[in-house]
Amino acid sequence: MILDAILQVDLNLRQKLSENLLLIGETTMIPGFKARLKEELEHQLKNERYSKLHLKGLGFHSAPCKENYAAQLGGAIYEATELLNMKAVTKEIYFKTTNYLIGSI
Repeated sequence: MILDAILQVDLNLRQKLSENLLLIGETTMIPGFKARLKEELEHQLKNERYSKLHLKGLGFHSAPCKENYAAQLGGAIYEATELLNMKAVTKEIYFKTTNYLIGSI
């Protein structure tokens, strides 16, 4: 899944992305998880499907807080910015758009 996501990124961004992975969620706190994931990804890079990535390495960052609430913290920070108001969709607009999309199928 991680390598598939990297494959979908522009060629000039793939190396940078692969060197800047951030693991969040309580499961990532399991002892040995990061090492095992890195080992699995490096093994998958030998697969013909991913060999064209030509990645020099994988880099993992530490979350600025405990991994089990990093996503919630990120959401709270995003919610506190003006961006949310600019990108928010009201319930009425959502349902109008959804009905239009469903009706056109």
